[in-house]
Amino acid sequence: MIENQDIVLLYGPPWDQTARISKHHLTSYLAQRNRVFFVESPPHTLTLLRHPLQAPAIIRNVLAGPREVEPNIWVQTLFNPIPYHSVSPLTGLSVMNSLGQRVMAPAFKHALGSLGFRDPLFILGLPQALELIQGIPRAGLIYHCADDYAEVSVFPPSFAALEQRLLQRRRRDRVAEPPPRHAVRLRERAHRDRTLRHAGERR
Repeated sequence: MIENQDIVLLYGPPWDQTARISKHHLTSYLAQRNRVFFVESPPHTLTLLRHPLQAPAIIRNVLAGPREVEPNIWVQTLFNPIPYHSVSPLTGLSVMNSLGQRVMAPAFKHALGSLGFRDPLFILGLPQALELIQGIPRAGLIYHCADDYAEVSVFPPSFAALEQRLLQRRRRDRVAEPPPRHAVRLRERAHRDRTLRHAGERR
């Protein structure tokens, strides 16, 4: 049981969505004995273009900063102006994720400071967030892998490399293993990627 720990979970689905999933339940459970900062999966420019009716509410949440939604639970909506998405080859580049995370980093670090979170335990729901937390002292790092995200159409092919990079942090950090089914797929994908790369080098 984790107690008296500052915990940051990022990224999760909207906190106020109708259906509550594992990340919501995990946050509420951890908040019984800890302080938890829940960062929603950041909307980006494509989000506003595709869902114009939701844009005012999204912008309000972004401008609101961290908001307490339950005892010991704060939620924040960051805005990412640089989409990382499979919609095009350009937006699917890993460098687009790096740029977007770095743009959001100042607002995220300011929120941590305003809440008084120091050396938090980071629970990453998506590997994109690894770039966001670079350089921030932490108590540990956990990958909450709830699905085989690399098979989801909105994530570009470069997403698999982000997952592998996160899992490699186990050498220096406390990264929990994903569920067995997903772990097997990740290992198979890593082996396949190495095989293809070596084959290319031999040509």
